[in-house]
Amino acid sequence: MNPFSSAGDQHTHLPSPDRVDKNETNIPQVQNESFLSERKDDPRIKSREKSLQEFDQAYWKWREIVDNAEEGIKFYNSFGEMLGGFKGGCIQFLNSRRVDVG
Repeated sequence: MNPFSSAGDQHTHLPSPDRVDKNETNIPQVQNESFLSERKDDPRIKSREKSLQEFDQAYWKWREIVDNAEEGIKFYNSFGEMLGGFKGGCIQFLNSRRVDVG
């Protein structure tokens, strides 16, 4: 081997895709299934998933409360404006009656 040759000059033997053994392709699948089964039985994972679900539910409840509060504020602001207009109309009516009587 030449000490001055680059890594690109060296050839490694890789099996062709049609020569890959079937067992070699199943190894990642078996490892993945083993990993998933271990995760299902791990109490720390179950506890973590339960905590994450509780956080998710709490967030959506909080979001619902905030949305409802914003909607309530809009309603009462518009209701206040309507009451202000109604009050103005009542004052005008009262003043016109006082003029008629007086």
